[in-house]
Amino acid sequence: MRISFVSTAMVGSMAAAMLVAGCRSSAAPGGGGSSGGEGTVEVTFQTADADQFGREDRVSAGHAPTPDGHPDAALTIQVRGRVNGFVLTICEDTSTNTGTQWDTVVGQNPLPEGFQHRLGADTWVLGVVDARGRLLNNADGSFPDMTFERMTTLRLFASLRDTLLPGRLLCLTVLRPEGVPARASAELRGGPRE
Repeated sequence: MRISFVSTAMVGSMAAAMLVAGCRSSAAPGGGGSSGGEGTVEVTFQTADADQFGREDRVSAGHAPTPDGHPDAALTIQVRGRVNGFVLTICEDTSTNTGTQWDTVVGQNPLPEGFQHRLGADTWVLGVVDARGRLLNNADGSFPDMTFERMTTLRLFASLRDTLLPGRLLCLTVLRPEGVPARASAELRGGPRE
């Protein structure tokens, strides 16, 4: 399994902030190789157009995958394999999540071990949009069990928060119906916008 980060985001007057590769990933039991089968998940963050970041509003600063009038941070990824959710967190280090979290886990559904929040109701929604601009989240913010047979482009939307600043470590966990979630981390970088 391979997970790597490269993405951009704009926070207020900050420049395009970039997630820089330096990732840690975990393989699921029975995994290995790079096929899109149930035993593996492959996710790659792609460099995105910085002009688009901080300009789209797809999710609220709560549980609803609906606009709230405030621009969101957006990450463009490519994914292959069977996935049933995503968790994006600000991290202390590559293995310690903070309470700042966006995900597709909702209501009383539990999060995997290692997160400060135990239930989906305690976290902000993470919007997942396909390459055609169609929201893939269910109406409650959850993500349906989907298998991506080939590398598929998706965009992740998180409501902007003051914590999304350069120098912070971001961690992405890809949830799978069976097996160990895949995890990667990268430092959020950026500077003045040109």
